[in-house]
Amino acid sequence: MSGFFFMPRKRTIKSAKKGAWDAFSKYIRLRDSIATTGTMDTCICITCKDIVPTKFHAGFNTLQAGHAIAGRSKNILFDEDLVYGQCQACNCIHGGRLSEYAIIMIDKFGKEWFEDKCFISRKPADTKWTIDDLDEIKKTYKQKYKELADEFTANR
Repeated sequence: MSGFFFMPRKRTIKSAKKGAWDAFSKYIRLRDSIATTGTMDTCICITCKDIVPTKFHAGFNTLQAGHAIAGRSKNILFDEDLVYGQCQACNCIHGGRLSEYAIIMIDKFGKEWFEDKCFISRKPADTKWTIDDLDEIKKTYKQKYKELADEFTANR
């Protein structure tokens, strides 16, 4: 009997990056939900201060992990100091509200720090990501999420 067999698809950087981003974003949203509302269910948006659901609910404004600096370059994509819980309206509809976000970051970390981060974000990356790099980022943030969720649950 003649049959077809399929070779497994080779993983791509794009799919590995998506997996890493999903784990990182989930961690950021949990971190900021706990920090701003003391719950795992809602978060205060970093820029507009609205309270939004942490998890996706169809038809509702939900929480995303928004960057303080536009571009999502390799140098800042997974920078915990530059990514905070931000509502979908601020992050998508209003382009990240980058002016308001910059003021918040400068108040929190200082002008020089923020200028350094802006400079770093625009520099070409020294290297390109590998699938292994991105898998390690995914593993790290899945673990950080689990530890934070476990700690929060244990302390309730």
